[in-house]
Amino acid sequence: MLSIHLEDLVFNAHHGVYEQEKVLGNKFKVNVHLHYMPAENVINHLAQTVNYETVFAIVNNRMQQPSPLLETIVMELCNTIMESFDKVHAVFVSIEKTNPPILSLQGDVVVSYQLAKGER
Repeated sequence: MLSIHLEDLVFNAHHGVYEQEKVLGNKFKVNVHLHYMPAENVINHLAQTVNYETVFAIVNNRMQQPSPLLETIVMELCNTIMESFDKVHAVFVSIEKTNPPILSLQGDVVVSYQLAKGER
């Protein structure tokens, strides 16, 4: 199994249920892990693998669309990535919200979702 990881992708976006989050926005970190079995013993060409530039474009596009819940975003990203790449067997997405507006919380909040073929 071959894995491709996009780590610590940083976005300033307006996700959240509170009005101040929708107006001011926040910093988010996204991680994407996808897994597939290559058809070849050695990959020598981009067409033989999953183009991580395309994966980033999917993530970037979705992060620009405000949503109240991070759960919605991680699930939609997993579904879109699985639908976009036939060869992908499993995908994991996590989104970290830095400085969430929770009184006395010192830290970040992370929501993650994992999807494998045949699980939908």
